[in-house]
Order: sequence, then C-alpha cells, then structure tokens
Amino acid sequence: MKLKTDFFVEHSGKQISKKDMVRLVKDEWLQQGRLVKEIKDLQMYFNVDESKCYWVINNEDKGCIKL
Repeated sequence: MKLKTDFFVEHSGKQISKKDMVRLVKDEWLQQGRLVKEIKDLQMYFNVDESKCYWVINNEDKGCIKL
C-alpha cells in the first residue's frame, strides 16, 4: 500500500499546496521556453515573509515566483 501525502503552507490567511507550487514553477519554466521533460530535479524553498517560492532545477537553473 502506497502512502499518499500532501503538504500545505499557510501564512497571513493564505494557503498553497506543494502541488500548486510545483505547477507554478513548471509554468514559469515553460514561459522561459524550456520543456518540462528537461526537469530531472526540483528543489523549492518557500519564504513566508516574502511570499516567494525560490526554486532550483537540475542544480543549476534558479528563479523565484511571487505567490
């Protein structure tokens, strides 16, 4: 049996799930003219004070999105 999990960040009356953060990072990646299949590794760091998700893809490409 596989364990199903989810993760949410709540701050100042706002909530976002890990699934939604991944989707937003992928959307940003696509807007840069890249392909989702190029993503082999994704690390995300959420700063609640800034309401930003910082991301690193494949240990080399970096960016952030305002949530």
